[in-house]
Amino acid sequence: MAWVERHLQGSYAAGVLLEPMRDHVPPEGYLVRVRDSCRRHGALFILDEVVTGFRWAIGGAGEYYGIEPDLACFGKALANGYPLGAIVGSRSLMAYGDGVSSTFGGECVGLAAARSVLGVYARDPVISHLWEIGEYLMTRMGKAGHEMAGYPVHPRFVGERVDVVELSHRAAANGHLFHPAGLNPTYSHRKEDVDALVEALR
Repeated sequence: MAWVERHLQGSYAAGVLLEPMRDHVPPEGYLVRVRDSCRRHGALFILDEVVTGFRWAIGGAGEYYGIEPDLACFGKALANGYPLGAIVGSRSLMAYGDGVSSTFGGECVGLAAARSVLGVYARDPVISHLWEIGEYLMTRMGKAGHEMAGYPVHPRFVGERVDVVELSHRAAANGHLFHPAGLNPTYSHRKEDVDALVEALR
């Protein structure tokens, strides 16, 4: 926090862009203090919600912690993996987005996917399922001797001398894929899928 304050004070910084969390819980009140420091110095408070959006909550860490950023960035989770990115914010700031071009500017499949994804999130309890199935995953893995930490919506293997790459290879050889940096439960995962993964790692 001192770093943020030191760099904002007496500067012409346009803003502070940060990833609010992923593997670790931010210190109590940290995000609020960064936001308040930005407001004091006239800088924008920008949250990178590419990982946290549509997982911790639909609105990511901002919604999860009840803190509204000036701008937020969302990624392909918005379109269930299709290429799409979004910068969102208040009307007063978004008015400056006139004439924006991008890599995916002419591609509309991602927009159609996003429309469907938003419909599913509005209709179904996606977020609560991600937390529930993630808790089940962490509990089952722990009982099988594979300690996990982090958030249930993005757990990761921990512990002394854990060779996560070797674990991922063992799982893949038995029909289960996961990224060594962390697992991402989805709405389609069920308890029997978790049980099958635990068995595969045996």
